[in-house]
Amino acid sequence: MYRLKLDKEAARAHLCCYYDAIHSALNALADGDVIKFWHSSYKFSLATANGCVRGLFRLLLKYDSSREDSFLTAPPERLNELVRDYEHYVAVHNWNKGKTPYRECFKLLGALYSYDRFSRAKKALVFDSKKNALRNACIVNIQDARYKGEAWSPICFIKSLNVKYCPYCNAESVYAIKFDGDDIVKSARSALDHYYPISKYPFLGISLCNLVPSCTRCNTDIKGDRELDDRQHLNPYSGSLHDAVKFLCRPIDMAVAFSPEKVNSEDGFVFDVVPRADCPVNLADRGKALSDFFKVKDVYNELFKYEAINYIYKSRLVGSSYCDYVRQMLKANLTDAQIKMMFCDLVDDPSKINRVRLSKLALDMHQMVDEQWQR
Repeated sequence: MYRLKLDKEAARAHLCCYYDAIHSALNALADGDVIKFWHSSYKFSLATANGCVRGLFRLLLKYDSSREDSFLTAPPERLNELVRDYEHYVAVHNWNKGKTPYRECFKLLGALYSYDRFSRAKKALVFDSKKNALRNACIVNIQDARYKGEAWSPICFIKSLNVKYCPYCNAESVYAIKFDGDDIVKSARSALDHYYPISKYPFLGISLCNLVPSCTRCNTDIKGDRELDDRQHLNPYSGSLHDAVKFLCRPIDMAVAFSPEKVNSEDGFVFDVVPRADCPVNLADRGKALSDFFKVKDVYNELFKYEAINYIYKSRLVGSSYCDYVRQMLKANLTDAQIKMMFCDLVDDPSKINRVRLSKLALDMHQMVDEQWQR
């Protein structure tokens, strides 16, 4: 729920794997050349006879003019511009999505920007200019295609984002555990959600700021192939959901929240997700729309009421007298803020939210108690 930031070393490794080959292929297609794939009967020849097709590849080259400008690693604002230009181009030329040439272009783009190549095969892409042919290559054999010493892979990408829990819900891990035999335990990453679905925008299949590490519930059960729109929904790479919205637990009954024997009761407490008053309106509205899209309020009302009540109770308990008692008991010179971090399950920096489960909820419940108690 905190803004995702693309790592420069990760972006460099990604470009080493794919940029040169894709850029060369786009140039050949824009010039009307036939290209093919090694070890495949598939080849693309429409560009030779169709000026509209060549124009589409020239449009993609506009957003792929250099490594520094490639939409493989471009920020979400640049991807939004590309999506709008692409939609306009298709509409102006009245391309029927079920017929040639659009269908063939769509197929080619899916093969060129293959998500499966990156996510499963872990292959790089190489272009043979003499034969106008693309072929897969092992990433371990590509110079500089490494992130912190490891061959570039989806797991490297998720590590580079410093994410452990889903940026959409902050409730489930983006990793899984697989058992191989009796003793060997392997870490497996979850699928990467395409903010703009590749079923509609195949050229964004491996654009890093279109790939959001997410949990199975958000990615598969809720989103699936549905489309988000950056004009309406916050993109996790362009803004922080934590800054845009906050959790409230209603009604706020401090008498109940301060009674240890009543903490186990979930009756009478209902979650809400509301825009932050101190947040720019556009960011708040898009954040609320993203939260609603992923049914965050419904998920938390169904699954995490006990945790919310527990956070409220702890936050109410840790007052100045409690802090004094802890300092005396531990014989440690701790500040009130440090003690609250320890006992209220708070992260000391909002940028750590994506690494700690339900930390967004803990911070918001603590803030809610502070605001209510000051009234």
